[in-house]
Amino acid sequence: MLRSVIDKVVRRQRISLLIYLLFLPYWCYLQIDNFNFSAYLGPYDFLLSNAVFVILDALLLSVWIVLFAAAFIRLRNVKNRYFLQRDYHTPTVAKRRKRPHIYTIAVCSAILVALLVIVVCFNGNDNKNIGAHPCPVTDLSVINPEEYANLQPHDIWAHSGSYLLYDYTTYRRDAEPVEMPGNWAYTPYHYVVYLQEIKIKSWVEPYFQECLSDTNGPWQKVDISGWDEAWYQSCETTHAESLAWVGREFEGIEDLPPFRVQQIYLRDGNTIIHIDYTGKTDLYPRLQELYEK
Repeated sequence: MLRSVIDKVVRRQRISLLIYLLFLPYWCYLQIDNFNFSAYLGPYDFLLSNAVFVILDALLLSVWIVLFAAAFIRLRNVKNRYFLQRDYHTPTVAKRRKRPHIYTIAVCSAILVALLVIVVCFNGNDNKNIGAHPCPVTDLSVINPEEYANLQPHDIWAHSGSYLLYDYTTYRRDAEPVEMPGNWAYTPYHYVVYLQEIKIKSWVEPYFQECLSDTNGPWQKVDISGWDEAWYQSCETTHAESLAWVGREFEGIEDLPPFRVQQIYLRDGNTIIHIDYTGKTDLYPRLQELYEK
């Protein structure tokens, strides 16, 4: 009778160990899949956006290791301690042995709650409407007043948010969409500025290089007064090429004229600005002119 009870306990512990052993490779697979699916530029881009979740995953992995060790020790000692030492689980001993486990659970729960609070406070989705940044590059009216005058009020917006390791602000200006046959539309030109303030200075340079390496085509290093680094790129493309990733046919897209895409990356200390522009102004000479004043 006692042997049967002990064998059942041992069997349950072996099943627990097997589950723990299967969980670790599955956990690693989830992290790799998350990295690949989200199309991050590289490890620094991933960590800047997911630092809290990396910490949370590490904590969960630590809990897994503790549980695995506990299950292994329980399996090893179940026969000896349960069978040979009858007083091992007297009420007094059991209470004394249970107390450290309660403390451990309480501490782990407190850490998990603290991490969840951090996730809520620094989730990057503040969406606070803000005014124009004093930096000239954020204002299309300074770059090209004529294009700016053609925009409708609802086509001009800006918002900001905060992650644990960086703050961001996005400014976007879009022309009125042009309706096309087949229930789709395209935008003749747009002007997007993405401004980031990286909080770990040693990560700024490698993250900046990741941003540059992610974009196809050659980058030209340029000199703009007031910035530590400036890289410029200009190329001509078609709407068919720009929408090829969608994987569907767009009626009349081949008849649209090609357009020019200009991009520029600026870095000043821990501030990184990325500009994506499809308008008519030569962006690099215009920025030189603005920052020489």
